[in-house]
Amino acid sequence: PHAPGPPLGQNLAFINPNDNCQVARTVSLVTLDTTYFPDARNTGVPSLRYKTTFGTGEIDYNVAPGVSLTSTTAYYHHRVDGILSGTNAGFAGSSLSSDNRFHRSDFTQEVRLQSDWQDKPVNFLIGGFYQDAEVANTVFVQGNAAMGLPRTLLAGTNDVSIRTYS
Repeated sequence: PHAPGPPLGQNLAFINPNDNCQVARTVSLVTLDTTYFPDARNTGVPSLRYKTTFGTGEIDYNVAPGVSLTSTTAYYHHRVDGILSGTNAGFAGSSLSSDNRFHRSDFTQEVRLQSDWQDKPVNFLIGGFYQDAEVANTVFVQGNAAMGLPRTLLAGTNDVSIRTYS
């Protein structure tokens, strides 16, 4: 199989010698060797997938002359799933990998009743707002065993629920 890599701290060539260091659409990335990154998903092949879905709707209704009611509804859903070389090494193997799963969803509702009286010195605006949202972020950072780094450098989940009324 694989011989152990160089000791930690020894100079390694992380930049691909074929890279001309110019701004371009070509990027060299090294696959994470699952011998040294045993928990790497996707057989160690770096990947990043994301999907965003959103929409809004608004309804306006004239309640009386100079008085309107507006209702605005919005939905937002975003998901990111990725496993990446933590150093974006293009030649030698990366010293760490980053595995991230992120999710956010929002639902909001706003209602406003407002006047627009041109012939009166005072108008009014009254309304309400509601938000129901969730954010979840799971991160797993793995060290390269060939470099003597620990298998798990960081692992955690951060979940936040949001409820807003005003």
